[in-house]
Amino acid sequence: MSEAKQQPSSAGSADTAQSGSLSVLALLGSPLGLILITSAALSWLYAVAVWCPDSWWHLATGRYIVEQGAIPSTDPFSYTVKGAPWRGINWLADLLYYGAYAAFGMAGVVLLKMVNAFAMLTLLGLTLRKWAVPRTIVVALLVLVGVLVQPRYSMARPQMLGGLLLAATLYLGSRWWQDRDWTLWLIPAVTLIWLQVHGTALVGAAALGVLLIATLIERRERRALIQVCGAISLVAVIFAATASGRDILYHSRGLSSASVAIQMTAEWRRPSLSNPALIIPTVVALLSALVCLRRLRENLVPLGLAAIGVIIASRYDRYIYPAILLCTPVMGLAVKDARDGAARLGALIPRLVPWVVAVGLTAAHLQLAPRGLDTSFGFGADETMYPTDTYQTLKQLPRGRTLHSFGIGGWLIWQRLPGGVFADGRNVSVYSERHLKDFFVPANTNARLLEQVAERFNVTYGLAPYGTSIAKLMMSSGRWIPLHHGRNATLFVRGARARPLAERGVPLLNELRFVTNAYWMKRFYAAVLKSPSGRRGLLAAFRHALTYTPKSPVVVKVYAYLHRHHPAVAREIARSAP
Repeated sequence: MSEAKQQPSSAGSADTAQSGSLSVLALLGSPLGLILITSAALSWLYAVAVWCPDSWWHLATGRYIVEQGAIPSTDPFSYTVKGAPWRGINWLADLLYYGAYAAFGMAGVVLLKMVNAFAMLTLLGLTLRKWAVPRTIVVALLVLVGVLVQPRYSMARPQMLGGLLLAATLYLGSRWWQDRDWTLWLIPAVTLIWLQVHGTALVGAAALGVLLIATLIERRERRALIQVCGAISLVAVIFAATASGRDILYHSRGLSSASVAIQMTAEWRRPSLSNPALIIPTVVALLSALVCLRRLRENLVPLGLAAIGVIIASRYDRYIYPAILLCTPVMGLAVKDARDGAARLGALIPRLVPWVVAVGLTAAHLQLAPRGLDTSFGFGADETMYPTDTYQTLKQLPRGRTLHSFGIGGWLIWQRLPGGVFADGRNVSVYSERHLKDFFVPANTNARLLEQVAERFNVTYGLAPYGTSIAKLMMSSGRWIPLHHGRNATLFVRGARARPLAERGVPLLNELRFVTNAYWMKRFYAAVLKSPSGRRGLLAAFRHALTYTPKSPVVVKVYAYLHRHHPAVAREIARSAP
């Protein structure tokens, strides 16, 4: 009897499993399924190792919030402006990054980037569907857009999360415009989160302005006008009532006068069409806008969003990527029109249109801009551009402040540099124009001003990657003595602070220097080789360097110089090499 009772149950389980399998297959074959599959596949392009200089101080800020239990309002990381007001609007993003790191290490940060990309592209796909863009064109545009924005949104930086929230705003606004439902009221909630993540929250507010203008032009019903005005009013209150909202408005006003900060940060400069990475996005966006202008009234919202994209992209290089997201709806409608127009030429040509977009335009972009895709793939951190070996030497020396180049400041914050950092990527949010003019510019101008800055802040050490202005000044100045020539940086000590190190037996590599100035090299090594003590110092410095960092660029280039101009000395170095 029990077996008879169990048979229907087993059959029911099999039917349920089969029904579930059919539901999954139906989902995968649906437009939503294609969007999900495409987004999941493209998310692997965002599996890029953590390398960006600013990623490190964002991670360190998240760590600080966890350890101190508070969001920093003053700078805790640098000795030059310690205690200065810090308008850290990215605190929530920083906390998310550090949370991913605390859970899974640097692999967790990379996974967070992939999940973010998947969600962002999925929302873009759903936005295109709301504008009745066919699913094949949706997939094609996701491929193109996914590649175009990958260099920026594969960085472990708050703007990546801002891209996701922008995509969410585009979807909610498009859905409300098409369906006239309640989803518009979710945009203020998204904005509230966005304000704690990234300054592009202003773009979300501008998108609501587009909806308001389109509502007025189309003379939609009073209910729609009340809704959009209510949403805009709520967003305005959120900006005014939150510290992050007020800080974003402060930054947006102050950027126009931050000339030094903009000059020292490439992404804050105005974009130029000489940049090959802009050719395909610019051409596609402009052609799409021209196509959609033929049906202006139907395409008011997509064209308005694209206009915002053009405006923000024309201001700063870093805003090119949210501009591409804003242009996605108008691109989708234009490609749809192009496909419909091609239908008059035959049945095959319309089928080729998505392939031209997905493969042709994407391939053209990568051909025109070989660096249009960040290929530093990996589930971890890529620290090859950072002074890992010289920093280990620094940690073993007596404590003292370090003067270093701007680009490694964030990494040194993450490493908990003793005494704090000299300067880092927070050059708009914490370092004022006065600060930068008082200490950063002089330290990069000449050796005399560099020494004045070092004296002002009681600096002991210098850490400078090769090729930076500070490295050139320290290398050519007798007031700085090399201690360790590493793979990509040299560690220096100020001459006035070198004696205690020498008494402790720390080798001073004073005679081992390299600069690209041939005249300087000739004078310097003529003076070194003129005296027996200088010659002995050079041989001792080479023996030490060849023991610990034989492949250092300085060691290799100085030996090549001596082999060419002082072959007898080079032979002596080769004989005495360990």
